[in-house]
Amino acid sequence: MRPSHRPSSLLTACGLLVACLPAAFAATPSTPEVRRDGPFPAQATGALHTLRIIPETCHYLRGRFTGDTQMPYQVDAVARGGSCQARARIARAATRPTGAGWLLNDVLQVPHAGCPGQQATVSIWRRSGGNAPPAHDAQGRARLYLQDEKQRAQRGALAQLGEYVYVVASEGPACGR
Repeated sequence: MRPSHRPSSLLTACGLLVACLPAAFAATPSTPEVRRDGPFPAQATGALHTLRIIPETCHYLRGRFTGDTQMPYQVDAVARGGSCQARARIARAATRPTGAGWLLNDVLQVPHAGCPGQQATVSIWRRSGGNAPPAHDAQGRARLYLQDEKQRAQRGALAQLGEYVYVVASEGPACGR
């Protein structure tokens, strides 16, 4: 008796499985681009603390434990003053972003000082825009010329800004006041 399947079709199926594995792992990255040694120092209820500065967005993330059981940890994106030119946008999201191009950039874990076992986790996701440094000219300098940029703007050919999205989650048992 002959087997019902051919060895070549089995090899083809194995080959497809091996080819698809890297794409499956790339779709759900577990290692952030930014590496941290450990969690942040424990923070008390109401204490404001800076989580991370994101220079591309001209914002920094500031968090605090609220003591509220509905929203135990609050994060705000605070604009930095001065003449900062944003190269990316930042927004808060309820869940991780979906779609092509999103990379896990950073994971920040902040333990609660007055409530052992409770911690806030802030996941930051990044998607690059079309912003690339300009090409170097004959003198070796990267320059933008006003007239050229005005013409690109009139054609609607300006590069898209990158995006950052942060997702806040609270883990562990709720603590009473």
